[in-house]
Amino acid sequence: MLPTFRIEMVVPDSGTISLADLPFKAGQTVEVVVSSVPAQKIPGDSLAGTVLFFDNPTAPLPESDWNALA
Repeated sequence: MLPTFRIEMVVPDSGTISLADLPFKAGQTVEVVVSSVPAQKIPGDSLAGTVLFFDNPTAPLPESDWNALA
């Protein structure tokens, strides 16, 4: 199996990326593929900007709600 070297980097203002200490021999032919990585999702981010509230948070639940998962 061919070895794979993977590293995640942020492109600096210069627009160049340098790789050092690669696990390949000098003179060996390698393929270089550069692709963007989607931004990491922050837990709860999908709820950002939504209105969340309880009408009456201390009200007792009706009997039907207690058996909803049964």
